[in-house]
Amino acid sequence: PDAPTPADRKAILQEEGPDALQADDDGGGTWVRWHEVENFFDSQPTSRHYLCDPIKGEVTFGDGRKGWVPPTARDSIKCEYRVGGGVAGNVGANTLTVLKQSVAFVQGVNNPFPAQGGADAETLDEAKRRGTYAIKNRDRAITSEDYESLALAASRRVARAKCVQGSDGSISLLLVPKAERENGDARAVPSRDLIDRVASYIDKRRLITARVNVGKPKLVPVSLELTISLKAGATADRVKADVKDKVKRLLNPLHGGSKAEGWPFGRAVGKADLYPVVEGVDGVDRITDLVIIDESRRLRVEMLKLSDDELPQLIGVEIYDRG
Repeated sequence: PDAPTPADRKAILQEEGPDALQADDDGGGTWVRWHEVENFFDSQPTSRHYLCDPIKGEVTFGDGRKGWVPPTARDSIKCEYRVGGGVAGNVGANTLTVLKQSVAFVQGVNNPFPAQGGADAETLDEAKRRGTYAIKNRDRAITSEDYESLALAASRRVARAKCVQGSDGSISLLLVPKAERENGDARAVPSRDLIDRVASYIDKRRLITARVNVGKPKLVPVSLELTISLKAGATADRVKADVKDKVKRLLNPLHGGSKAEGWPFGRAVGKADLYPVVEGVDGVDRITDLVIIDESRRLRVEMLKLSDDELPQLIGVEIYDRG
């Protein structure tokens, strides 16, 4: 337990709220909730600040010059935390069925809904991009790039963000979430919880006159019909499966496009995009026919045109072979 002065108590209650101080019934001291910070740059010698690395599970306190040194007596520090498993922790419904330890009056356990919200640690490339954006936007949302980079900073569950300026001056910030399962299908639809989290984060950093709507991209359903000619000795079923996988990956919102960073918002889907991908599959000699169907209008089109707030949603691939 701690021993804050009356002045400390007043400051703590103002900054952290009434539940930041709890009397210690056993030792006569006071438990004080410390404040997590990103760094000790603005910390004073008496600031009850700490750093937390959730990936390594490490907590770092100050050195007495930048951040106060906590009491060193036995049982002077206690912590509460929640543990997740990253993307691997996003298990499906009805999979948590075993109690790790017995609990009185509890006969069994089950999760009727899938777990969600877990995210893996950012990659080195993601950290580099975040650092660059942080220097440029100074934690303020002004330009479209600012909004997009801040959306990524708001939650590790955001894979991509697109800022679209409306004709009425409003701003739409569209989110593409990371896959909720390891090796799971990519979904371009963020959860309500993720939208609210990003909206709250952006609201504190936007200009007071800015009207910002955080939401999901518009998905334009598209299907493909391909007729291919196989090379001698190629197995039709294997080649068809490989072609489907390649086409799905090309239009994937997370890994698609020429740079494998997700199909770009607003970029039309044309036959010129599909030909080299399909004909690059082992066993395909050439494409003899390719049809793009805009499922929203049930029309065959030469090119699926998209607006700035739209992404393609591949709903079907039919493949015919001529041997």
